[in-house]
Amino acid sequence: MISKKDKKVILINTSMPSDVDLNPLTPHLGLLALGTYIKNSNFQPILFDSRKYITSDFWQELKPLLDDALCVCLSVMTAQVNSGIEISKKIRESFPNIPIIWGGFHPSLFPEQTLKDSLVDFVIQGEGDWSFLDLLNELSSDLKNFEKIDGLGYKKDGKIIFNPQEKFHDINELPNWDWSLTDVDSFLEIGTWSDPTKIKQLSIQTSRGCPFMCTFCINTTLKCYRKWRTRDVDKVVDEIEHLIKEYNIEWINFRDEIFFLTKERIINFCNEIIKRGIKVRWWCNSRVNFFTCGVIDDEVMSKLKESGCVNLSFGVESGSPRILQLLRKGITPNQVIKSAQVCNKYGIKPIYSFIAGLPSETKEDLMLTYKLMKDIINNCPSAMLLGPHLYRPYPGCELYEIAKKFGVPEAKELREWPRITDESFNESSDPIEKGAHTFDGLPWVYDQNFVKAFITYARYASYNPLILFRTKRYFMGIQSAIAKLRFSTNFFRFIGIERKIKDSFRNMLHYLN
Repeated sequence: MISKKDKKVILINTSMPSDVDLNPLTPHLGLLALGTYIKNSNFQPILFDSRKYITSDFWQELKPLLDDALCVCLSVMTAQVNSGIEISKKIRESFPNIPIIWGGFHPSLFPEQTLKDSLVDFVIQGEGDWSFLDLLNELSSDLKNFEKIDGLGYKKDGKIIFNPQEKFHDINELPNWDWSLTDVDSFLEIGTWSDPTKIKQLSIQTSRGCPFMCTFCINTTLKCYRKWRTRDVDKVVDEIEHLIKEYNIEWINFRDEIFFLTKERIINFCNEIIKRGIKVRWWCNSRVNFFTCGVIDDEVMSKLKESGCVNLSFGVESGSPRILQLLRKGITPNQVIKSAQVCNKYGIKPIYSFIAGLPSETKEDLMLTYKLMKDIINNCPSAMLLGPHLYRPYPGCELYEIAKKFGVPEAKELREWPRITDESFNESSDPIEKGAHTFDGLPWVYDQNFVKAFITYARYASYNPLILFRTKRYFMGIQSAIAKLRFSTNFFRFIGIERKIKDSFRNMLHYLN
């Protein structure tokens, strides 16, 4: 038997081309959770972030880490398959006896296709914490019996075998994330959603899963993510106190798909923060329909404000009731406005995100989105609008099946994905398309010029330029005034020229200084 304490486990975050613009590089939280869990069982996790080496040679940094490694595990999304293949090839060529494990969304969505590739020895589907530890224990043993590991895919006698995914684990069993596994100082002090001023902050996860069934979301296709499971409030607040003591943090990002579903949980959490006298600001995800179904009311908003909540984030996506039904959002434009009014009343800054370029979306649908964006700002001038972002079809979800009918391709084997994602994601230098599908990859978009203009200008046109000037946001005020003029005159030529002028002006000021 191999001694656990003598064996390293390399956890690799793969990359995509758009990662080159990320600064700072915050850690992959799934791998951080995985590393923390196996470290508590006496394995030695090493987190390797390949995004750091997009413009340099990752192999020079990775190769020395692989000596005496028990195995390598790669977390891979569809747009990262090319990176995953490149890394796996290098490992296989130089260290042919090291088992290569793929986990993450792509192998969970396409497990058999992934495992058929000769570069992949194991696939872990869905939630990996418990199954991965079970796999490490078997790799460390002489028996190497993989038959009872939940959700594991493996190869035996030339055959591909998948164990059923049957278990829902209690996430209270998981330890607090061990930030010492990361270069925490490189991302500890950064700006927040609502303020670019640097502040010490870290992330916490208080729940896993989401019971809602949005048609564009990957979570709906994976059983383990459809059930909402929560950590005990006391454990969450204990972790907050630990992070304040250890890292002097002033801000918490709650990285839950949905932070609360019940009024009782919100009240209990806020009361515990208040009772312990914890002074920390925080942000979380919520839903606008909670303001009309009794989950969020005046009592809750008062508690949120008192306990330090600064931002509530909402995925709205569209202002068109028809599109909202297509997306199965379970919300209405009136609920969005209600959320803005309540947040404005209590001085909590809401954040609303939007998508454009959806299948069957018309100009009329987009103009309804524009109207809703303006109504949000009219009801809550402090609100932040994110996007609209160009729609990215995610393989596996329901809306992707609709996209396929329009001609969006799907690979038949693992090594076909890089070609598809290169064509769909990487070839455009347009900031709108960078890191997303190009318009050529969205064949249903009827008027590319208008959609591009909408994405470029709708957010700015929703704000009041006079308020922006009064608050000394001069560049944004100018952009807002120009964007309003464009929409009022229907003039959408020379899209993006304002951004180029602004960047040139800033570069000139930087040079003069």
